[in-house]
Amino acid sequence: MRIGFIVNPLAGRGGAAGLGGSDGFTREDFDRMNAKPISQRRAEQALNSIKVQPCFGDIEFLSASGEMGEGALEKAGIGRMELLDAPEETTAEDTIRISKELLAKGIDLLIFVGGDGTARDILSAIGKEAPILGIPSGVKMHSSVFVNTPEEVGQAVQIFFELRNIIEREVMDVDEEEFRSGRVSAKLYGTAIVPDVSDLMQSRKSPTDRSSETDEIEELVGYFVQSIEKDVLYLLGTGSTISSISKQMGINKNELGVNAIMDGEEIGKELDEKKILELLEKYDKRRTVVTPIGGQGFIFGRGNLQLSAKVIASVENEDIMIIATPSKLSRLKILRIDTGDPEIDARLRGYWKVLVGFGKYRVMMVQ
Repeated sequence: MRIGFIVNPLAGRGGAAGLGGSDGFTREDFDRMNAKPISQRRAEQALNSIKVQPCFGDIEFLSASGEMGEGALEKAGIGRMELLDAPEETTAEDTIRISKELLAKGIDLLIFVGGDGTARDILSAIGKEAPILGIPSGVKMHSSVFVNTPEEVGQAVQIFFELRNIIEREVMDVDEEEFRSGRVSAKLYGTAIVPDVSDLMQSRKSPTDRSSETDEIEELVGYFVQSIEKDVLYLLGTGSTISSISKQMGINKNELGVNAIMDGEEIGKELDEKKILELLEKYDKRRTVVTPIGGQGFIFGRGNLQLSAKVIASVENEDIMIIATPSKLSRLKILRIDTGDPEIDARLRGYWKVLVGFGKYRVMMVQ
């Protein structure tokens, strides 16, 4: 089996910096902000999961030079590869060109590391000429062509190797300028063909139906605001439900930002990873409030990369609060995490109480 492999070196770097995405920024921009790269590590995790599969001996990798694939393949100890030339500083045009060249070489599957923008570029290049499989490394992650975590790529590849079944899944993206202003309007750009491994892949992100959940949100928000503890730092994560908490307190919060409050007052707005860590070091009593992404169920690792593995390592499990309306939870079988750190993910797995109303909780499995 011939697998094309592409890495977007900049994917996800805007997450920890609180930028809501990576579009429009260069490597130099991220270096100045000390926004660490994450796509190479996630590429290696995915490749290592493929190496342990029975089909690995029958796979030939075709990729691009440097950080677009070669580097991760070498670090994973994979020597069987054919490389196409890629510049040191890559752009979306390079992703499109490399995708077309890989298709021309007769690949059976194109695996890529990136986010919605990368998926959109690849779809524009190859359409439905070959199946694709995304390794999540972006910020927005509205599309449904991605596996849940990099560690599940190997299993997906093995199933595809044995059955060769494919299905169509959506490729979506948003305008990042609008996104950074707190206005989310995801647009469907088309459907791609992907391996039929639905249980291993994230769902399309679905918006909250606020009209049908108004009473539930009001009850949930009312109880939360009433139960805020004195002298405790609250980190309010992303999402419309949490933004409703801020609104109730008279605070104008971007749905896509992480804000900090104490004693009902805002002490930090649209925080990046660095500023969050500074606050956690300053205050001993703290709570981190998160809500699952509608349709996908992720509480960490999608849309809130500011709450990074490094941040989560600085807080105890009992100081993490999960809130959601009953309607949202009814559409989710489980909650998910994908912090990029296996130890942190393992620590968070298990049963959690989710606040769903006025003193009401529901137990959900996090995996």
